[in-house]
Amino acid sequence: MRAGEISARLILTVLGGYVLTAALVSASVIALPWIGLAASESVLLASMLGFVFYLVLILWGFHEHSLLRVALMICIPAIVSLVFVVAFAPHVGQG
Repeated sequence: MRAGEISARLILTVLGGYVLTAALVSASVIALPWIGLAASESVLLASMLGFVFYLVLILWGFHEHSLLRVALMICIPAIVSLVFVVAFAPHVGQG
């Protein structure tokens, strides 16, 4: 790997992975009460799983050979999760 590719992977996995993890944690906090979990428990569970997911995502980002695949596998789920959060967040807690 060249220095530019390593820098791109570092920025993509750390910053993009953070955005993806935050979006997935937020989406999980919204979705988990739908299956019957209490709101406080869903926040706790999603937060704890977020730390594990972020670590695995960074490790995978440096293991994967294709930088394009890393970019797509981080950006597409992040966009989908953010759209879910924006669509359903105003309705949380309104019965």
